[in-house]
Amino acid sequence: MNGREISPFLPIPRFSVLVLLLLSLLVISTAAQAQGQEQEVDLVVIVDESGSLCQNDGIAKEVNGLIRAFNEVVVPAVEAGAKIRMAVVSFSFRSRTRIGLVDVATHRTEIIAALNAIKRDPACSSTSISKALNRAAAILAQGRAPRKVINLVTDGRPQYPAVAQRTCTAVKEAGIELWTLGIGEGGPFLEGCAGPPPARNFQVRTIDDFAEAEKEKLGRVIRRAPRGVVDCITARYKDHLIDEAQDIKEDLFSLGGRIRERLEGEKLTDAEFEATLGDRAQTDLSAFPDFWRMTFVAGKVGATPTVGDLIDALSEDCPKVISDPTSPEEDKLICQWWYQRKTKMLCVKYWIIKAWKEL
Repeated sequence: MNGREISPFLPIPRFSVLVLLLLSLLVISTAAQAQGQEQEVDLVVIVDESGSLCQNDGIAKEVNGLIRAFNEVVVPAVEAGAKIRMAVVSFSFRSRTRIGLVDVATHRTEIIAALNAIKRDPACSSTSISKALNRAAAILAQGRAPRKVINLVTDGRPQYPAVAQRTCTAVKEAGIELWTLGIGEGGPFLEGCAGPPPARNFQVRTIDDFAEAEKEKLGRVIRRAPRGVVDCITARYKDHLIDEAQDIKEDLFSLGGRIRERLEGEKLTDAEFEATLGDRAQTDLSAFPDFWRMTFVAGKVGATPTVGDLIDALSEDCPKVISDPTSPEEDKLICQWWYQRKTKMLCVKYWIIKAWKEL
């Protein structure tokens, strides 16, 4: 396969459009929030009912915040097509299963009742995070979803930090995402406990700030998409991308032409592509949260991703396709040819142009 052979596969007008697609992805507004993302998640929410939260209605505020996040994040996601099973565990010096793993779509009332049942531990006692994590992991071991998630909320350091840290490590090594939220002094320990990325710790100063933070955290948990960029672009952004294409197409034709010339000579490198885009290569994608949280990239880049991070994340699809026995032969050949030349940007362009063809 040589440079000449690319042209029938990537005709000039199409290639101009692919640049359009890449740039238009960066201007997706919050009004274009993706809905109905299909994914399957088994989720265990761990609720702290230890002594320090017995004061100032702390447990009631914690429970109310969790119910609000459930109603405003989890329920809408299920109504839009996500398949989520959820369990609730509470803990202090001991741990208790308030409700086992059940389908949110058919057990909303029971889940809310389980949360409301967490009033306070009569002993108002210590914080045994390790017992709660072990119980949650055992529940998830009975689940069937490809994603298994623990959502831990606590306001204190564990009674036995070394034991709790080992338990956190074991949970993550078992393939479970551990998302945490620290209230007050709970933060430092939880920073080292949460993971692997994109799972992370959130932190609030007081219980009064808990509800909003929990809503944001659960939103990131639920909306993280495990699927590939082609599916995400075609299924979630189709209408918006077409509208954007009509708006800015003229301005991008000359840019597409310059990139096409380099491509035909098999000379396009990462550096050349970034130079062509100029300072856009360092554009901070965190200004467009609905894009980077909701797509394939969400699981691959940090909290402040740039276009360069996007390039790295998208290019990972190439080696996957080469080894995938179900991929069309044409996909394998194109990916192998580009990937072996270590021309990362060509891999990215392949997926974007393929997505455009499917629109």
